[in-house]
Amino acid sequence: MFLPDWISTVTYVIFATPSLDHKVTVDFLRSALATDAACEKAGFTRGWAQRCGDPFIAKARSKMVAEFLDTPAATDLFFLDDDLGWPAHKVIEFLNRPEDVICGVYPKKQDKPDWPVSLAAHADTRKLVERDGLIMATHVPTGFLRIKRHVLEDLYYKAPVFRDVEISGERVKYHAVFNSGPGADEWWWGEDYAFSNALTAAGYEMWVDPDIAFKHRGSKTWTGTLTDGVSTFRDRARTIDGTQRVSEAHASPAQPAGKDGKGRGIPFRQKGKLARHAR
Repeated sequence: MFLPDWISTVTYVIFATPSLDHKVTVDFLRSALATDAACEKAGFTRGWAQRCGDPFIAKARSKMVAEFLDTPAATDLFFLDDDLGWPAHKVIEFLNRPEDVICGVYPKKQDKPDWPVSLAAHADTRKLVERDGLIMATHVPTGFLRIKRHVLEDLYYKAPVFRDVEISGERVKYHAVFNSGPGADEWWWGEDYAFSNALTAAGYEMWVDPDIAFKHRGSKTWTGTLTDGVSTFRDRARTIDGTQRVSEAHASPAQPAGKDGKGRGIPFRQKGKLARHAR
């Protein structure tokens, strides 16, 4: 699609929030207000999109991708989940960074510290793959995720088609960029890790900023930064071999972070080598 030259030089971000029960937390509201003010100060154009009442999170996210792509001037899609709180300056940092896909990792809603992410390690040194304050990941959550437009343009029309009836009664065709269900390995994949697989298959890297203080609201508010758990990932990276798999920060086999709530331990990928989790 041809766009005027000025469009490519202007950051236009769409913040996308799926919400099953049509509500956001107070932490989300405070962060969203601060984020909007920070974008105004930075000179970024922004829009806010919501998909409410859909119990199928993968479908809601896929529809938001379609709406984003229907906005020709939009440059970045930024998923912000309705139960999170975040520092606004990190949104500005993400929008200024060149990486195609970058995310923040928030603590799970449980008292035992745990982080829904799989990080990458070099096959030779077994050290985490790090660059400019970021860590490469193989599987990431989608609750604080910035994706550049060209990535979604690439993935969207390659994704399978589905049809749905909107509230207006209109029958609309979409592409399932996000999906969930059994994979080729016969295990159930949540929409976040399934999307990570699609990114990897298309040749895109995923990068994580470990230094973001999140609030994650459930029956109470869990707080923390991924930095709190990075030492565990480093220890695992030093001990993995071809028969082990390491994933999230706790010691037992990890569950994918997808809201579908099912799954199993996800591979911790070394550069050029797949490590398997010791069971």
